[in-house]
Amino acid sequence: MNPEPTDTVEGLRNHWWWRPGWREGRHFYACHLTFDNAPDLHRLADRYQQALRPFAGLDLIPRRWLHLTMQGIGFTDEARWRPTTGEGWNG
Repeated sequence: MNPEPTDTVEGLRNHWWWRPGWREGRHFYACHLTFDNAPDLHRLADRYQQALRPFAGLDLIPRRWLHLTMQGIGFTDEARWRPTTGEGWNG
């Protein structure tokens, strides 16, 4: 029998860091890959989140927000263009 995916995880690492020039209130354009139609990934994320629930201080992300940040583009206040469409754009 194969081990549960959560059985093979040895630790967690915080991958967040303040990028040069970033500060509270400053926004950044980035390309995200979303997982709206990925039921297998949703089930896997659910299993990991169930295993992580007992740990205080973790923000478990709702399925609708699951994404993979692919590429940073730049700060919104430095952009010479504005998106005309796109989900999440509220500028």
